[in-house]
Amino acid sequence: EINDALWKRLEKKEVTREYIIANRFKDTFEFFGIYYSAEMGIEEEYFNSLSFQYPLIQGAEAVCRALSENYDLYIITNGTKKIQDSRMAGCGLLPYFKGVFISQELGVNKPAKEYFDKVFEAVTKLSGPFDKSEVLVVGDSVSSDIKGAVNAELDGCWYNPAGKALPKNFDELTERSEFSGRKLYEISRLEELLAK
Repeated sequence: EINDALWKRLEKKEVTREYIIANRFKDTFEFFGIYYSAEMGIEEEYFNSLSFQYPLIQGAEAVCRALSENYDLYIITNGTKKIQDSRMAGCGLLPYFKGVFISQELGVNKPAKEYFDKVFEAVTKLSGPFDKSEVLVVGDSVSSDIKGAVNAELDGCWYNPAGKALPKNFDELTERSEFSGRKLYEISRLEELLAK
C-alpha cells in the first residue's frame, strides 16, 4: 500500500521516481517500527529480484499473438527501464510488440498527455502516421492508464480481473470521455479484447 501510494503520487507529479526508490522501504520499515538503513541494500535486492519476475496473465500470450496479426501493439509503462527491459526479454511476449515506451526514458509519466504525445511521435517514426480514433489503451490502472487515455483523447479499456468497484473518479473520466467522443470499456479477462 505504501509503494502503491507513492506511485500514485508520481502520477500526480508530486514526487519523482528517485524519491520513490529512496523512500518506499524506509517508509514501510518505519510504519512497522523496524530499523532501516539504505546501507542494508534492501532496495537493490528488491530491484534485482523484481527484474526476473514475469508471471504472465492467463491467456496473455494467445491474446497478444492474435491481436498482433491485425494490429500494431505497443507497451506503455511507468516502470523502471532496467526492470521492464529484463521482464520483457524474459516473458516471451516481446515479438508481438512493435515498441516499448518506458516513462523513465521519455522523461514524463502516464497519465500526462505529454507522455502520450512522445509515444505518438515515436510510433509515427516507427510505423508511419496513424489515426488516434483507432487506438485503444488497455491497462489495469484507472489512475494511470485510463486517465492517460482520456487525457490523450484515446479510447481506454480497464483490465479489472478482480472485479473491483469503479473508482469514485471513473464517472468524471467517463463524462470527459463522452465529451471528446472517446469510449471507455471494462474487461475481466484478456480474451474479451478479441471480441471488442
